[in-house]
Amino acid sequence: MTSYRPRLWLGLGMSVLLAGADAPALAAEPGCVAAVPAPLGEAGEGGEAGEGGAATPASRALILDRMAAQIEGAAAAHAAGDAESAEILVAAATDEGPARLARRGDGPDPALEVALAPLAAAPADAAARAAALRAVEAAIPAAPPVERAAGVTALALEAFGTAQECGRLADRAAYAEAQALARRALGLLQGVPDAAAREMAGDLDRLATLLPVQPPADLPPIGTVSALVSHALLAASDAGR
Repeated sequence: MTSYRPRLWLGLGMSVLLAGADAPALAAEPGCVAAVPAPLGEAGEGGEAGEGGAATPASRALILDRMAAQIEGAAAAHAAGDAESAEILVAAATDEGPARLARRGDGPDPALEVALAPLAAAPADAAARAAALRAVEAAIPAAPPVERAAGVTALALEAFGTAQECGRLADRAAYAEAQALARRALGLLQGVPDAAAREMAGDLDRLATLLPVQPPADLPPIGTVSALVSHALLAASDAGR
């Protein structure tokens, strides 16, 4: 068993539980009782992106991958005219992200925080966004791309669960994060020759199609999103054999 397969099965269990918890949302019927959404940036706090467990290169990479996706999502939201979501995502990347790294035992990263400060001060500044993204990418430690993609994929499901309520869009910033995470996970698999990784990439490509930058009028059912994520995580597990 590879070192990351236990985390993949944890992610798979999470997706099944989330699908079950939101099952009433699939039909968006009157009287639907929605799950209480987690605050943006807090999904995964108890799992691989959170404070539990030992700090490892893989856990650090996942936090930084999430920060990068938030910056990329902010750029997409800003281009789509959603300045509010862009600012929320920038705050998550520049404030919550470094704090999460520190809480995991990595300690403060002054150089990274300095690189993020201009973006925190000017969320709409494209140059600051590009510089911040480069700094985050440079800080990501070496980790298997399939492992990184699996963690990011699980976070995409969590963010989507936060974004919707009874099948309706409830949190545009969380939706922007979900679609950015899905695209980042797909990008991490580019060029990986393993057949199972290509199968995972196919699932992520379909997930990215379901989550365009502009939220559709009717969100895809949480069950559909969860099924794609579950299948992608199974493929990731196969890729590690």
